[in-house]
Amino acid sequence: TLSEAERRRLLNEAIAAPNDDRDLPVPKKLYVVHEGAIYEAQTSDRGRTYHGYPYKGKLSGTILAELSAMADRKGCSDQFAAWVKANIERHGVSPAD
Repeated sequence: TLSEAERRRLLNEAIAAPNDDRDLPVPKKLYVVHEGAIYEAQTSDRGRTYHGYPYKGKLSGTILAELSAMADRKGCSDQFAAWVKANIERHGVSPAD
């Protein structure tokens, strides 16, 4: 339901998740906050296209902190906090946590 321009904007501001042990030239997964919700976008064609959807599941503390800062900048911190509480499980601990 998003316009092409809005999809492109969201992809451009998205945070790349580490590819772990995969040696890929582009991020496999991207995360962005839109209207308080976390969206994940994945590629299956080496970054030519990404498929995005509202994300529910585990996220690292590092990614969550970056997304929280994004929600602050976008003025949707309250909606973001509610989304995280209802849908996200914190996974792993990083030095920044």
